[in-house]
Amino acid sequence: MPSLPAVPAELAGAVESLRTDLSGIFGPRLRAIVAYGARLFPSPASVPSARKARLNSLVLLDAVHLEDLQACAGRADAWLRSGLRIPLLLGHTEFVRSLDVFPFEYGDIIARHVLVAGEDPFAGLAALPADLRRSAEQQAKSHLIHLRGGFVEASGRHAEIADVLRASAVPFATLLGHVVRLRGRDDSTLESLAAGVQDIPGVTVQVCRDVLSLVHDPAIADDDARRLFPGYVETVTGLVHWLDQWTPDGAAR
Repeated sequence: MPSLPAVPAELAGAVESLRTDLSGIFGPRLRAIVAYGARLFPSPASVPSARKARLNSLVLLDAVHLEDLQACAGRADAWLRSGLRIPLLLGHTEFVRSLDVFPFEYGDIIARHVLVAGEDPFAGLAALPADLRRSAEQQAKSHLIHLRGGFVEASGRHAEIADVLRASAVPFATLLGHVVRLRGRDDSTLESLAAGVQDIPGVTVQVCRDVLSLVHDPAIADDDARRLFPGYVETVTGLVHWLDQWTPDGAAR
């Protein structure tokens, strides 16, 4: 069995079976199989759980048809039992033309993957800065809307405000990761995420650290949550304003 660098040894057999299955199903229509995701490249928010995560894979074809889904359905249970996620099936052109819609998600796959079969399908591909900015701004605005709505729904009940904070910690880490990557800065640890936005107007780095601390340890006293929440909303508001004006050359839009 060929060795696959970066694929955990305990999953090498499962990956080889996946390659065999997909080669048999698609034959010459199979362009490439790549493995990606937290199991191979943990993000700061996923580090403790990455060891238990299922392995993600992307299958690129000339085109995807209903009979392809039916053929894969017959192997789905076996893939899941072996520690894999159900492969993401995409036409190669579909992937390329969707890069502007999912710039961070697909950009992560391009930047951090292991080729399992076929030739490198990502040569010359990269997400555009304008698409990354738009995606991050959408995410920041959505995060802010959810924080405001959660606060109103809590109706001043401190325990529920604490629940809103805990539930928002991982999405906030993801948001900061995207902002930091947009700036070309280090996104390898939770601390680097906080440090990477500390010079953005309206952002309080200690608030970032306090919220990020809930990613791996969700314990927070109700009163502490109540005190943290206003600064949290102000920090996300600062991110929204900054993203709305960001350009690659630093000039205002």
